[in-house]
Amino acid sequence: MWPSDSSISSDMDDLSFDEKRVQIFAKQMLSGRLFMGAFQEKRYVESLNNYRDVICISREEQELIHDITVVKQRIDDLYPGNHWVGITSPDMAGAPASYSVWVELPEDVTFGAYWFRIRKLKFRQNEVCLRVKIVRAINHDANHQSGDAEEVFSNNTFSSEDILNNVKQNINEKLHYFLKNVTTFSNFKESIKFLFMLLATLITCLFEILKHLSEFLLKFMNEFSKFLKSSAPIFQIFANLIDRLFRTLCMLIAVLIRGQTPRPPPPNPYDQPRYIPYQNLKALPAPTRRRGVIIEEIE
Repeated sequence: MWPSDSSISSDMDDLSFDEKRVQIFAKQMLSGRLFMGAFQEKRYVESLNNYRDVICISREEQELIHDITVVKQRIDDLYPGNHWVGITSPDMAGAPASYSVWVELPEDVTFGAYWFRIRKLKFRQNEVCLRVKIVRAINHDANHQSGDAEEVFSNNTFSSEDILNNVKQNINEKLHYFLKNVTTFSNFKESIKFLFMLLATLITCLFEILKHLSEFLLKFMNEFSKFLKSSAPIFQIFANLIDRLFRTLCMLIAVLIRGQTPRPPPPNPYDQPRYIPYQNLKALPAPTRRRGVIIEEIE
């Protein structure tokens, strides 16, 4: 019999912060993972003074073996030699010749090859082990005839209905975990508090930005008006220079297009008459003298 959800939550509450962090990490890495394994024996663990069921993981599960090795390394860092970790590798003394997990299975489970699904990582006083669930057996009859687990794995089958049921169960468990551990009253209160603080911070930043932006615009307009007043004569002179250059260029272009008109030759002085004809001219009368002033009368 598996422990109830209430006992699981109580065990979760008794864990330390580091243990919860490792358990969450292991849940993200291993929770809901399916793998092929062979339940071949029970072994006595001296440090626990109890027996554990040994499941040898198939060599085809390379990705799972890598993830289990990473999780074991994290557990070893958390408990350096103080806890029994129910994950062994082939190079460990006294362990099976393959990657194995040491778990607790129901009493009615017989030896053989099965599809297992990892539920979670369980912490105890001096032990860390995986909780697994049997999904279905793999060629259960063939397992009694042969003790080699790899021969059993080579002929395994897994129906789509089993996969669908496993997906539904994973979704239900993750939804239950989310509702029980994430959507709590304290988390909701902290979220509301964070949202109010975030909103207040955004409003304050908006007002400060508008304030500094308005001051910048006023100072910019003032300095820009001074710049226009100081540079207006320079711009006017420059505009006049451009206008004169443009007019001169237009005149040069017009002259080049029309061509230069020839000037008339100067008159020849020898071609003019040598006498001046006088016609209808009258002689001036003789001047009269009055009081020393010469007055000339001209008709």
